Amino acid sequence: WDLSVSSSESDFAVTCTAGQLALRRVAVERSRGAVDASVGCSLIIDRSRLRDNSRAALRMDTNVRYLVVNSLIAGNGAGFSVVERSSMIDLVIDLASALRGNRFAYNTVVQNQGGVVCRPGQVLSTSILTSPQGGRVVPDPSCAVESCFTGADSAPQLDSQFRLTENSTGCIDQAGAGAMDKDAPTDYLGTPRPQRRGADIGFHELR
Repeated sequence: WDLSVSSSESDFAVTCTAGQLALRRVAVERSRGAVDASVGCSLIIDRSRLRDNSRAALRMDTNVRYLVVNSLIAGNGAGFSVVERSSMIDLVIDLASALRGNRFAYNTVVQNQGGVVCRPGQVLSTSILTSPQGGRVVPDPSCAVESCFTGADSAPQLDSQFRLTENSTGCIDQAGAGAMDKDAPTDYLGTPRPQRRGADIGFHELR
């Protein structure tokens, strides 16, 4: 990895308050929270890893411009309280931006203990979105979910590094055929998309 970030001293290991912040090949792990973007931030997360943070992996305010692609978001949210869980505010991903044109695509979101919410007009696409029991991954009806794989963590049949296998038939070639995606022409490991008839769902493109 080009950069690894961890912090036990603040609510979030990485914060963006204004201007552009680009996290490419960055691992944010074992912190209280991973990434927080405030009003005025333009955020890019590409080929990065947000893992094993005790609370939120990604939180943003309104009027944040974002592009989140090719990233692994796994094992977050174990530190939410019983009250937070019963009130359904145990949010691992909170895409509160109201701006149009944002993208959350080709990500693998697995083994988290909390939900995903977003504002109307935000789209989660071509991503694996699973949870331990297969429920309450994206409970917010405001989120548009397109060409995603949802269900229990075991359902996509990933390997120990959360990559696709030949048994991941619900994800292979399921992100759509056609021209190369300009925002995600390669996967997390740099493999060009697509490798077969169509691009694969998630952060990993199976060769």
